[in-house]
Amino acid sequence: MFLVLVVQAVPDHLRGYLERFLQEVRTGVYVGTTSRRVADRLWEVTSQHAGPGDATMIQSSDSEAGYTITSRPHPRYSLLDYDGWTLAATLDTQADPQKPR
Repeated sequence: MFLVLVVQAVPDHLRGYLERFLQEVRTGVYVGTTSRRVADRLWEVTSQHAGPGDATMIQSSDSEAGYTITSRPHPRYSLLDYDGWTLAATLDTQADPQKPR
């Protein structure tokens, strides 16, 4: 399976771990072909060791889009499934909860 893993503000030891299995094509962007088991383990390790950093993984799948997206919770956006397509919804962090929309 083809895999893209994008990380930001993660510890150097995690970057070194990812480089064992994937090629870093740009700072924080790792690509490669792995088995599903290795991909699942990479995501598990990334999620556990990313600290306050951000991580998103895109991997090939049998979905309508041909890929799936997995992301750590983020304060400014969330991933939504819309009829089989994954969309990134930007959250308005400046909105006044008392003000009607």
